[in-house]
Amino acid sequence: MELDGASLSDISNELGLAKSTAHSHLETLRDRGYLVKQGKQYHIGLQYLHLGGYAISRDRSYNIVREKVKGLARTTGERAQYIVHQNGRGVYVFSDRESTSAVQTDVRLGKQAFLHTTAAGKAILANLPKARVDEIIGQHGLKAETDQTITHREELFEVLEAVRDRGFAYNRGERLEKQWAIGAAIVGGDDTVTGAISVSGPKHRMKEKEARDNLPGELMGVVNEIELNLAHT
Repeated sequence: MELDGASLSDISNELGLAKSTAHSHLETLRDRGYLVKQGKQYHIGLQYLHLGGYAISRDRSYNIVREKVKGLARTTGERAQYIVHQNGRGVYVFSDRESTSAVQTDVRLGKQAFLHTTAAGKAILANLPKARVDEIIGQHGLKAETDQTITHREELFEVLEAVRDRGFAYNRGERLEKQWAIGAAIVGGDDTVTGAISVSGPKHRMKEKEARDNLPGELMGVVNEIELNLAHT
C-alpha cells in the first residue's frame, strides 16, 4: 500500500527475493483474489475486504456502534469514527461523514494509527492498566506525527490521568496538522475497553464547538447509550 502498486522487480528488490520466487508467491495471491494485476503493477485485491468483513462481524458491538456513529456525524456535521485496539495500535473500523462540510481525511477502513496520537487512542489508553500502556510504549514508542504529538512517557501519563477524570480525550493537531478531535472510550461492565468513538474536524470549527461545550456532551451521551445497549445484548 505504501508503494500504491508495485512491479515484480520492485517487490523482489523490496523483499530480497529472487524474481522467480517472488513471481510464484504473487501469482498464488493473485489466483486467490488477494492481488490484482494492472499492466505490470500488482495491487491489493478485494479478498482482504472479505476477511475484514468477517473480522468485523465477529464483534457484537459493531452494528450498535455503527448506527450511533452515523447519528453522531449527522448531529455534529463533522466526521465521526469508531476505533478498536489490536496489538498496541488503533484500527479504524468505521468512519462516516453525513455533511458535505465535513473534512475528507486519510481515514479508511482498516487504517492503523498510533494510539498516543489520536483522541480515540488516548481514550483507550486511559482505560487500560498502566502496565499495558507501558508495554505498548515499549513496542511502538511515542513517534511524533506532528510537532504537537506527545513524545514523552511522563507527559502522556499526565494526559491520560486527565482523560480518566473528565471521561474524554482531545487531539489538537497531534496526528494531522490543523485537525482537532475529541474521543471517548466504550467500556463494558467488566471494565474491558471495546473501542472508542471520536469526532474530528478542522481546528477552527472544533475549537468553536468545544467552547460551546456541546460536543463533549453529545459524544458522552452517545457512548453511554452504546454501553447500555451492549450491557443488555
